[in-house]
Amino acid sequence: MTEHRQPPPNPFTLMLEWQNTALRLWYESMLHGMRACGHVVEAETRLLKPEPHRRSHDEAPHGARLDDHYGRREHDVDVEHL
Repeated sequence: MTEHRQPPPNPFTLMLEWQNTALRLWYESMLHGMRACGHVVEAETRLLKPEPHRRSHDEAPHGARLDDHYGRREHDVDVEHL
């Protein structure tokens, strides 16, 4: 009976597989890191930009919305400016 032995693994193939795995892990970690940074920048942008429906004190209200300025409506009497 002859014993069937496998040849020893090629060290260059093992090294290339290890480098390929390390490169894929580095790529995935950088990808997740960049996505996290982008998420933080997007959240800060949403936090720092002004609300689009807010008005200044100089503008008159133009509708009956619940978040209207001081709760005034378009045809309400402004007692402060009589």
